[in-house]
Amino acid sequence: MLLFSLIILGIVSNFMACKKDDDDDPTVTDTTTVDTTGVDTMTNNVNTDPGVSAKIDGVAWYVPPANITASYGTPSTLSINALADDGSSITMIMQGQEGQPGSFALSTDTADGKELLYSESSGTPNFIGFNEAIIITEWDAVNKTVSGTFSCSAQIFSNGQTRVITEGVFNDISY
Repeated sequence: MLLFSLIILGIVSNFMACKKDDDDDPTVTDTTTVDTTGVDTMTNNVNTDPGVSAKIDGVAWYVPPANITASYGTPSTLSINALADDGSSITMIMQGQEGQPGSFALSTDTADGKELLYSESSGTPNFIGFNEAIIITEWDAVNKTVSGTFSCSAQIFSNGQTRVITEGVFNDISY
C-alpha cells in the first residue's frame, strides 16, 4: 500500500510541477497590432508615433508623416495639412504664431486665421472646428519641427452635420 501511495504522490507531483510556458514566462510580452491607418487594432487607441492622430466621433484616425505637409511663413502663420489614405483630411492654420509654444482658440470665425478644418473626402464641405483649441507644446526652430494637441467640436454650417474631434495630437511635424 505504501508503494502505491508513493507512486500516486509522484504522479500528482509531476502534474503539479508542469506549467504552461507562455502563461508564466516573464519574457513573453503582449504585442500591439497596428493596421495601415495607425490604429492599434487590439485596443482602438490612437497611434502616438510622429504624424497626426485623433479620434473622430470616437474612431481612431491617423496620418503618417509622409502624408503631411506643413509650412511656416509670413505673416507668422503655421499651416499643417494631414491627408489620410481614405481621402479624409485635417488642416490646422495658426496665424500669429511667433515660432514658440502657444494656444490658439478655435471659433466659427474663419477670418481670424485660427482654423481647424476636417473633411471626410476630397470635394466635400469642410467641418469647421470650434469651442476648443490647437495647442503647440513644442517648437524646435533648429530642426524645424512642431508638436502639439487639438480637440474641438466641428460642424458643416450649411447642413448642420457635426463631428467631435478628441485626443488630437501632432508629433514632430516638419515645416
